Amino acid sequence: ALTRAFQLYGVPRFLPQSRAADRHPLARCLLAGIRLASQRFLPEDLSDYARSGFAPITDDEADLLLNYAQEAGLKGRAWLRPLTRGEPEVVAALEPVRQRFMGPVEALQRKARNAPAERLLEAAFGFLEEIGAREALEAQQKALEDMGRREWAMEGAQVWNRIIQALDQAHELFSGEPLTIRALYDLLRRALGAAEIKALPQSGDA
Repeated sequence: ALTRAFQLYGVPRFLPQSRAADRHPLARCLLAGIRLASQRFLPEDLSDYARSGFAPITDDEADLLLNYAQEAGLKGRAWLRPLTRGEPEVVAALEPVRQRFMGPVEALQRKARNAPAERLLEAAFGFLEEIGAREALEAQQKALEDMGRREWAMEGAQVWNRIIQALDQAHELFSGEPLTIRALYDLLRRALGAAEIKALPQSGDA
C-alpha cells in the first residue's frame, strides 16, 4: 500500500530489503549442482537446479522432466543413465532434455574426481560457465531495467561477486590441500549463507 501511494503521487521511494546470497536462484542452482555431482540425488536439489532459471532447460522442460521422474520412480544414479521407463514417445522426447540437464553435472563430477582443491574449484567455476550463468544474469538485469526495476537489477551482479569471492577465498585457503566435493558444498553453503545481497537505491538517470 505504501509503495502504491508513493507511485500515485510521484514521490521517489526506496524500501530497503535484503536476503542471504544462498537464497538467490543462481546460488541455489550452483549448490544443487555441486551436491548432485557428489552423487546425492535429493529431490530438493533436483528441483532447485531444474527450476532455478539457470539450468540448460526451459521451465516447461523442467516441469515435464520432474513430473516424469516422479511418475517413473527415477532416483539416484538412474539420472545418469538413458531413460527407459514409460511410453516410448515420452522417453524419446525427454531423453535429450535429461542429457542437457545432467550434462553440466556430469562434467563437474568427472573433473572433481580425485582432484586437488584448485582443480575442484576450477570445475565449480566451469559448471557456471557451462550453464551460461553470467549471460543469464545479464539478460535478467536488462529485463529488470526494462521493467523499471532498477533497484533489483544489480542483485544478480552482487550474488555473482559473492560466489566468485567465495571460490577465490577457498583457493587461497585450500590450494595444494585435499578438498572433497562434499566439503566444497558445505564451504560454499556457509559462505553464501553469511553473505547479504540487497536491492540498491537508484535514480532514474543512474
